[in-house]
Amino acid sequence: MSENETKQKILSVATELFSRHGFEGASIREIAREAGVNLAAVNYHFQNKLNLYYKVMDSNCERMEKDIAELAVDEPSVETLTQRIFDYFIERRHEMMNSFKVILTETDTPQVIEQMPEGRIGPPGGEVLLAAIERQVGDKATNAAKVWATRSIFNQITHLSLIVSSTWIRQHCASMEVFEESYQKKTFKHVVKSFLDHIQSEEWEKIESV
Repeated sequence: MSENETKQKILSVATELFSRHGFEGASIREIAREAGVNLAAVNYHFQNKLNLYYKVMDSNCERMEKDIAELAVDEPSVETLTQRIFDYFIERRHEMMNSFKVILTETDTPQVIEQMPEGRIGPPGGEVLLAAIERQVGDKATNAAKVWATRSIFNQITHLSLIVSSTWIRQHCASMEVFEESYQKKTFKHVVKSFLDHIQSEEWEKIESV
């Protein structure tokens, strides 16, 4: 394997093992063994386990940002882009679930990590969705309102994708309409219309002025 291939293989295996065992439960030796590389290769590329842990999250976010940007090359409507992002999460449900498990893993090892650049709105791919909202809403809403709508729509996408991707929920709640494609599409129609109408209404300003 090339150096880049080795690095990506380590990141892929580390994502799987951190999600399965948590930060404390996954060892560098196990990661190296599962990746088919020696311990020195892991240390060469990532220096230590904590740095590898953070690089796993950075790598997942970078990949998601790139993929979501490609979903919007034709400048779709907010509703269309929302559905595409949801479909993207569902198609890659295993990766998505692992990413969230890694994010939720706690580590007691204190370390100063690089902060998100000022101006970033949060979720990977959020700027792409914000751009779609700006095209559709224009100056009929404040920038703060459009950022709020971006985060709120992303919350809905993430929540529903996690629900329908859960094996346990599928097994125990299979009859729920939430698993029906038609229900999911209608949900996002309601979500997008509700949020975009709200940020353009007088009610937004009333709430913000409190």
